Amino acid sequence: MRLSRRLLLSLCLWLGPSGALAQDGLARLGVASGERARQLAQVGLRLRENAEAARIEEAARDDVAELLSRGTRNAGPETERDVPPLPDSDRRRLAQELAALDARVAARAAWRARWLVAAGLEVDPVLRRLPGDPPEPWLADVTLDPAALVARVHDASRREQVRAYVREHAGLQARLATLEALVPVQAEALARARGGLVEGRVPLEDMLTRLHVNLALELKVLALRVRREQTVRELAALLACTPESVVVTGAR
Repeated sequence: MRLSRRLLLSLCLWLGPSGALAQDGLARLGVASGERARQLAQVGLRLRENAEAARIEEAARDDVAELLSRGTRNAGPETERDVPPLPDSDRRRLAQELAALDARVAARAAWRARWLVAAGLEVDPVLRRLPGDPPEPWLADVTLDPAALVARVHDASRREQVRAYVREHAGLQARLATLEALVPVQAEALARARGGLVEGRVPLEDMLTRLHVNLALELKVLALRVRREQTVRELAALLACTPESVVVTGAR
């Protein structure tokens, strides 16, 4: 949310005398407006993280619900009729897992509503992100050029801060590359365990262990993406520019 310079100046003149005092008020209001914009951007990032985490947890929840429904549906294709229903003990365990995942998804919606209230926006639990929030790919999904970014500041301490952010960003990129390569591998292992459970070859707890590992890995990747985005936003605040400017400057 930005206020026009004319409106800010009018407010300054209304709040006090003209001259230096008005200009000082204009500066203060400008800072307040900029801080408000940064707060909204932070809420937008939180909503993005919330939406992606909810999607990950909903997918895990749907997998468990599908397994739990086995044996309670009408007979399907011949291949499905040949698969025996899960034992009652497994069904009770799956029901517990389903309830836990339902609670996690509901908690995401509650957090989303609280953040919207804090941002002064309409409470809509279905809203996934703020209007104007950048779509995928993530804003910080680039390589930063330390030389180009350091050249934009003259103070030695600030230059070191810029280098620190660039180093952190590079470290996050490296960790993400490693973990993102594991995501399809773990997803395939989970699919095999799920099929083995249905066919009676894999114990339920082994399948659930795979499910938890896969869920934790995807959420870890998401957390690293969010932190990578935050480093770009914090770097932009340090350089007094927009995050897009940091990315454009640092992209190669």
